[in-house]
Amino acid sequence: MYVLVLSVSWVIHKCFRYRFKVGLCRALGRLMYRTMSKRYNIIDVNLSICFPDMGQAEKEALIKRNFEQWSVSFLEIAMSWWGKTDGMLDRINFTGTEHLDKAIAEGNGVILLGGHFATLELGSVLIRKYIGDDVPMHVVYRNQKNPLFNAVMLKGRCRHVSSCVSSKEPRKILKLARSKEMMWYAPDHDHGIKNAVFAPFFGHPAATLTTTSTLAQLSDAAIIVMGNYRNENYDGYTVRFSPPLTDFPSDDPVVDATRVNKLIEEAILEAPDQYMWGHRRFKTQPDLPRSALYNRDRAV
Repeated sequence: MYVLVLSVSWVIHKCFRYRFKVGLCRALGRLMYRTMSKRYNIIDVNLSICFPDMGQAEKEALIKRNFEQWSVSFLEIAMSWWGKTDGMLDRINFTGTEHLDKAIAEGNGVILLGGHFATLELGSVLIRKYIGDDVPMHVVYRNQKNPLFNAVMLKGRCRHVSSCVSSKEPRKILKLARSKEMMWYAPDHDHGIKNAVFAPFFGHPAATLTTTSTLAQLSDAAIIVMGNYRNENYDGYTVRFSPPLTDFPSDDPVVDATRVNKLIEEAILEAPDQYMWGHRRFKTQPDLPRSALYNRDRAV
């Protein structure tokens, strides 16, 4: 799978014009929707949990669009990692920039609280487009199992930022949070119950990292939620910055984790088809074996 992603991204990047690239990626997404049963099942389970009142036809259409959005990410991997943007990054709509500007001017540092959206690989490029090259920015990443893909990913991601730090290096993450610079961090994956609590995510228990609370407690950095989306007609991007969190953290890690999840939910609802539903967000459950919720066959 990793080699496929790199190969497809490179070929699409090198061989076609942008609008054709998008159409090709969307067609590939429709093919994956038909053939990738395991990934389909994960998305189907997640949507069934998060949107229990959604009708089957509506859910099926959302799954199909989600595969298309995921596939367009192959193009954006190429745009970000190998540098050809086809002028698309000239068409970005930024909202809430006054919150980011104020936080930067106050000089206490900024933690951009992100999520795993389909535009993930363009995130640092989009931020750079607004803040320029003079503001130090760092990203927290998770190592991938495939060493080749991990090396290529790390090299590509680090092209646009001051440094990349592994999620397995908490001391470095804390040091960055205290550095009075900018750091992007996404707490919306299930990493197990270590350093986590169970908090509702769309009303269902989800293992949620307490790292956000810890970073807020041990630094003066402003915590701002960032949402980044493709425009519906694929003619550019929209980036939204929230006001900084206030009265955070509290003295209750579950309350804090619930608040963080709610903020991510709100960002997801801006464009539900662009969230990476293919990750097993609910694989850790209070009274079930690991990944028990995902152990079923494809429904169609």
